[in-house]
Amino acid sequence: MEEEIARSRKVMGAGHAQMMADLKEIEDGLAEGLRRGLPPQATALDKMLERHRNWVAAAWGRECTPEAYAGLADVYEHPDFRKRFEQIQPGFADYLVTAMRAWARRQNPD
Repeated sequence: MEEEIARSRKVMGAGHAQMMADLKEIEDGLAEGLRRGLPPQATALDKMLERHRNWVAAAWGRECTPEAYAGLADVYEHPDFRKRFEQIQPGFADYLVTAMRAWARRQNPD
């Protein structure tokens, strides 16, 4: 995991501040869905979730498949991530991981 984080920081490079500003905008947009009472499975969140997945891919410096995105939701269960997400909006940690998993399932409806 540490190697992935270091690679991500290298990929972001000089654009780190802009990428973090973009992430804030995306997370705020998703948290607005929570504030408005949208269920995390709502397709109305898809555009913002796709922006988030694209942001993740840019940060990783590689593709973020729907499967990888769902896997990232598992990583977001870590207490450090949960704490950060709860600072954005109470309840946002569960909301985000549920929304990410729901989006990923919709990409591969079997």
